[in-house]
Amino acid sequence: MSGRYPHTFVPLQLRYSRSRARIQSRVLRWTLACISLVLCYQGVIRLCSLFDDTPRWANVFFPNVVVEGRNYTVQVRYHGSNPTQLAAKAKLINESGRTCAELKPRKPVADVRHQERTSFVFDIPPDPNTAAIQFSVSSLALPEFQRDPAQPLNPLIKSRRIKVITADSNDMLKIEHQSALNQILNEALSMGHWKAYRGDPTFVGWTLTCFYLVLGLLCLSCTGVNDRSRSRPLSTIYAWFWWLMTALVILIGMNKQLDLQIFLTDIGRAYSTAQGWYEQRKPVQIQMLAICATVVLGTVEWIAYKIRKAPKTTWTAGLGLVVLIFMFLLKGVSLK
Repeated sequence: MSGRYPHTFVPLQLRYSRSRARIQSRVLRWTLACISLVLCYQGVIRLCSLFDDTPRWANVFFPNVVVEGRNYTVQVRYHGSNPTQLAAKAKLINESGRTCAELKPRKPVADVRHQERTSFVFDIPPDPNTAAIQFSVSSLALPEFQRDPAQPLNPLIKSRRIKVITADSNDMLKIEHQSALNQILNEALSMGHWKAYRGDPTFVGWTLTCFYLVLGLLCLSCTGVNDRSRSRPLSTIYAWFWWLMTALVILIGMNKQLDLQIFLTDIGRAYSTAQGWYEQRKPVQIQMLAICATVVLGTVEWIAYKIRKAPKTTWTAGLGLVVLIFMFLLKGVSLK
């Protein structure tokens, strides 16, 4: 009877100790997983920040398009620890790319403190020779914090060359009649990166695409759906894992000719340009890269835990899947 119902003779204290041991092991695994994710996120940010020269003393938001005869506001949020003076100016650029005049805001200098916001208002004069405008914001130390007040305190923050259009131009009509989402999508398509670099129509490119599709079919056969003579249930051959492999491999194979990550990158460029922080986009890109690396690491940990008792072939396929996902996400985050 003891062999038939062994659980009825397990002492209550032993059951409690086993349950406590399982809970402690589960808490330890979750704690180690969370610590590894935090270390991965912080490590990627620290490593990429070593190669990032973007000025971080302030966030500056520039206008996307400038129309003649109107006024525009350049917003600044100061992050420095000491009080400072912010100065702004703009250069008017002609068709040949030369500076034809300099423009100052209504209030050229503003005193700010830590985490304080300020703005500079520019009145754009109607000038037929002006083709573009470039804004810039500099930081000057106050006299009590620096001996030479004219010496720049932080690196200069410049905008790109922003196109100047007239109020009756076709570009202005498009801007007024399109929604913000349509403007971002049209701007992303007009950049031309996706049209120029999408797909790989060469023999090698189509061969790799076919290889991905064949690999997806092989993964589908590993799910055991068509194997009617199998002696083990689907739960023992990790069918969910092979279904996941099938879907991801086929999607990656289709993306070999679509290159949707290029289009997503162009949407990110258009959105940052429309919001006015394209010149300071690298910190955001570093954050996205760190998030992608953390997601990949979390996926690796989760899959490794779920298939810890699986055969070696399943582990090899899982490692290849992680490499493919990481390469796909890395292509989508451009640091240029």
